[in-house]
Amino acid sequence: MKGVCFTILAFILVHISFAQTGSLDPSFGGTGYVKTSIGGMGLASKVLIQPDGKIIAAGVSYVNIVYLQNGDYYGTTIFSLVRYNSDGTLDQSFGISGKAQYINGTSPSFYDVKPSAAMQADGKILMSENILNTDSNYDFMLIRINTDGSLDTAFGTQGRVQSDDSAGFDYPVDIAVQQDGKIIEAGNTYDKTSNNYKLFMLRLSESGELDSTFGINGKVIRPGYIFARMRLLSSGKILLTDGLSLYRYNPDGSIDNTFSSSIYSPLQNTEADIFTMEIDTDGSTILGGASNNNFNTYFSLIAKANPLGAIDSSFNAVGYTIDSILSYSNIPSLAIQNDGKILTMNYASYNSLVNSIHLGALAVRRFNKVGTIDSTFGTDGLFILDTTVANIEYAASIAIQADGKVVALGSAYAGLVIFRLLNNLALGIVDFSSSTNTMQVYPNPISHQSTLSYELANNETISIGLYDMNGRIVEPIADNIYKPAGCYTQMVTISDNISAGNYILRLSNNNGSSNIKIEVK
Repeated sequence: MKGVCFTILAFILVHISFAQTGSLDPSFGGTGYVKTSIGGMGLASKVLIQPDGKIIAAGVSYVNIVYLQNGDYYGTTIFSLVRYNSDGTLDQSFGISGKAQYINGTSPSFYDVKPSAAMQADGKILMSENILNTDSNYDFMLIRINTDGSLDTAFGTQGRVQSDDSAGFDYPVDIAVQQDGKIIEAGNTYDKTSNNYKLFMLRLSESGELDSTFGINGKVIRPGYIFARMRLLSSGKILLTDGLSLYRYNPDGSIDNTFSSSIYSPLQNTEADIFTMEIDTDGSTILGGASNNNFNTYFSLIAKANPLGAIDSSFNAVGYTIDSILSYSNIPSLAIQNDGKILTMNYASYNSLVNSIHLGALAVRRFNKVGTIDSTFGTDGLFILDTTVANIEYAASIAIQADGKVVALGSAYAGLVIFRLLNNLALGIVDFSSSTNTMQVYPNPISHQSTLSYELANNETISIGLYDMNGRIVEPIADNIYKPAGCYTQMVTISDNISAGNYILRLSNNNGSSNIKIEVK
């Protein structure tokens, strides 16, 4: 069977010119990319992959725009979700002809801060933005949308939660859903009284009420810089950054005094702004942003912090990598492959490789685990989707499908641009007569659901189960199921009663087993 799979792959490589890792996937939309109008001025925010392979693109649309003398603007914002089938066609069962849109209210533009979205374990979607209140300040607004695209009226007040976190302007940036279903929102707030930016987090119950057991009356507010980002750790603790420092909070919203790290000092010679971060399987943090150390010419930057929060100097020998190929560039989103390689979503205006100006281009770069550029991806480690495709304005989000393909989202005037790239993240081949069995699980760490991908070398009767680190069965997933030789994916759902921590996912038969370590968060 391994020979058959290889033959099919070889046929594709010969007959499809795009079929190399880091190139457009022609099975998506026919060209590898799809442009979708959402009306007004579209601003992409997040791409989400459902367990069934369907793809959700989240963003907002600005209408009735008023431009200010300083170049900023404000207008009426409309929450917009678009759902695509795995082939890039609009999913007609979602919303109205594949789109779900709900008017928010008046919202301002804000430099490099875009609305966010997250998917709950039950498939419902959370989206955030801010909204003008009656005091001429801006509040945080969160809505929840059902799996069919309708507004979830059981959430908050008719599907919406509005919260005022300061006597100023609130800018929600990140959403995370805990294993128990509680919702954490993080962002920046501008306090007009003190003329300072602060970081905020708040926690809501599943139904949208403030959780008074978190912080002070459900909220945490602290001094901080302008670029808030937040991620949940498998321990239940919360990692928060303002682009200059990393802060770790306990699950109850109290500061974790065992962890305190400034990332500014080791990065200060780069003049770095951090726009995103992701947690690797070893507990380290990969940071993405921009460096401004060359006469106001921004270059994309990635850095690595160890589990204690300090910059890891073993990463590219100095702790960070500056991508000088793409200038006037930044990284708003990144993803980490199972093999530790790092994919970054970039916005760029200039590409020195071809010495040409792109008035807005979306780029995907892949780095090796150690921080060096992976030249096997695209062209010398880089893929660019430029203005010959669309009037690109913003890069937004990147994600990895269960089969390893890369999905990226950006904005073009009046709509969204989504594209999919081929990737060489191969399925693991399980041969019980061999000692080199491997499998792939994505995502890992797992919050609720993940996808196990594997190839059976022979016809087998298999069982799949979750085991603790002492080898005791914790949860059976499949028991004595006959499968012919071939390639498979298996949805893995973690029960709510499974505690956070490390486990073994085991695929076995009477002759042996193949194991992969996973982390439940």
